[in-house]
Amino acid sequence: MNRLEFSLKRSVIFFFVFFALGISFLLAYNNYSALGVIQRQTHETFKSTLSVQESRLNDGLSSTELFLLGFLQDSADVAVLEKNEKNTSEWFFSLNRLQKKFDSAMPTQIADGYFLRFTTQELFIHGNSTIKVNLKSKLRDAIDQGLFFTEENAGKWIVLEADGSRYFARAIKNRSGFIGAWVSVDGVISELFGKESGSAVYSFADFDENLLSGEKRDGSILISVPVKNENFSIVAILDKETYQETRSLYLGVILIVAGGVAALLFTTLILLQISVLNPIKALTLAIKDLQKGNITAHVKERFNSKEFNAVKNAFNDMVKEIRQLKIGAYEEKLHHRQVEIEYLKLQSTPHFIINCLNTVYQLSEIGSKGLTRSMIRGLSSHLRYTLSSGEIVMFEQEVSQVENYIEMSSIRYPNAIKLFSDYSPEVGGCAVVPLIVLTFVENAVKYEAVLGKTLEIHVSAKMSNELVAINIWDTGEGFPDEARKIISEGHNRRHIGIKNVIQRANLVLGSASFSFSNREGAGAQVDILIPHKPI
Repeated sequence: MNRLEFSLKRSVIFFFVFFALGISFLLAYNNYSALGVIQRQTHETFKSTLSVQESRLNDGLSSTELFLLGFLQDSADVAVLEKNEKNTSEWFFSLNRLQKKFDSAMPTQIADGYFLRFTTQELFIHGNSTIKVNLKSKLRDAIDQGLFFTEENAGKWIVLEADGSRYFARAIKNRSGFIGAWVSVDGVISELFGKESGSAVYSFADFDENLLSGEKRDGSILISVPVKNENFSIVAILDKETYQETRSLYLGVILIVAGGVAALLFTTLILLQISVLNPIKALTLAIKDLQKGNITAHVKERFNSKEFNAVKNAFNDMVKEIRQLKIGAYEEKLHHRQVEIEYLKLQSTPHFIINCLNTVYQLSEIGSKGLTRSMIRGLSSHLRYTLSSGEIVMFEQEVSQVENYIEMSSIRYPNAIKLFSDYSPEVGGCAVVPLIVLTFVENAVKYEAVLGKTLEIHVSAKMSNELVAINIWDTGEGFPDEARKIISEGHNRRHIGIKNVIQRANLVLGSASFSFSNREGAGAQVDILIPHKPI
């Protein structure tokens, strides 16, 4: 495998691997970010649910407290029990009526039961006949010990535990007695959330996150909302599976997207191989074959791209032209073997084509289709002009090809080259040999163009005593003294293009004068005088 082919494949593979890794990183990051968003949304959803139920609970507790206060104000039977002696008929009637009032109030309130406690008579009246003995004892002890009225608990519901269950209890002092209510923690949870609570377990917890009901498993997540004016919070306990289900679904979508991206990358690689790499490989192999001296080199493949087909046709035409020039009339017209050899060498040495193809490859590698097409069109025009034009062309055609060359060079050196041309229509129609201007413009670009610095190239022509005076100058560093002397004397075999154009101009046009100098305040300058021969 030749070095260029290997380099192309390696570069393409590297690009796609790098791109795939980038996509994988973006997908992983997006997955991580999305899971965080999902968790936050889930958290907010449950917190909103807890806030709604907290409001319901707060309303229920407040309603019970208002009922107790109203009961004290409106019930004359309470005053009878406080004042009359125990076991009188009036006392029994009042006790019975109070018991019925408690029982009738239970269905409309959140409380499980109500109680009256008269410390002076050691009397405890409750409105729930099924009250557990231990709970009754706990309520008595809480009243006697003043737990309802400490600084921390004053005006709040406290938590009592009896027989393994927890209860919320509230007591209000009334002269010589107390009135209050209790409600089961489990009963409140069932009332607020129902028996089926979905993917979460609901409970209550103190401010240290100690649960009042149920238990927290390892790895579970606790979401809480404080109950207004109370010493406990309403909480939701979420298992990991609640997040894992959503995560699994999202990961499935990610895998589908990743598979689609992989398929797209693979398809793109195949299309790139067919549309770009294969044509470049065929053209490069043919060019290298031509460089080895095989003037029968030929590109037979037909490509999918019009631009590559244009380059292929131009290359095949070039080889055909070279073959015809080598064995035909061109050798007889020039009558100068050295000129013929150097001219054929100039025509057959495809360095410019290789540079352009490398640029095409680099542009296709970064996906710049517009610039790739522009480069191929410019190269096709350049090859057609240099290979298909005759001995003479009009000056305006030569300038047109100079502009085409500058456009192609600007792709390699963006914003670094500016061309200025100035000539009259009379001069534009005069006869010149091909490349008489382009050769010096190419040298200016080759030796002076760099990125980050603007190179100006000026081309002008005018009539001067039946002659055409062509002036070419640039804003580069100019000719070194030794190089300018060698070029002027025509002894330098390195500048075959310059020597070739001078010899062809003299042979075809009859006479031509070339002068090389450095322009004051600028760079290199070439002055050409040729006969005025309209076409």
